Amino acid sequence: RRFLAASLLERKVIFRERVAGLQIFREVLALLDRAEGHEVDVDVVLEALALHLPYEDPERMLRTLVNWGRHADLFDHAPERGKLFVEPPQEAAS
Repeated sequence: RRFLAASLLERKVIFRERVAGLQIFREVLALLDRAEGHEVDVDVVLEALALHLPYEDPERMLRTLVNWGRHADLFDHAPERGKLFVEPPQEAAS
């Protein structure tokens, strides 16, 4: 109900909160947080998916993870570099 009654911006915040609370997203976000430059190889994420969801297609799960993560503004994907990454926060102009 809260989601349906919310504005578009509020819906995005609710979606982000819900997605960030899912175990696999918590694990990917922890990987990104610990990684130098806050970026990880897609292969590392594929391995984690294969370990945690052994009966699922890891490539398909990665596509879903990337799509949801990007939509929720949790992380981004650079397919040409094979990386998931978090943009550093923008500093406020003084």
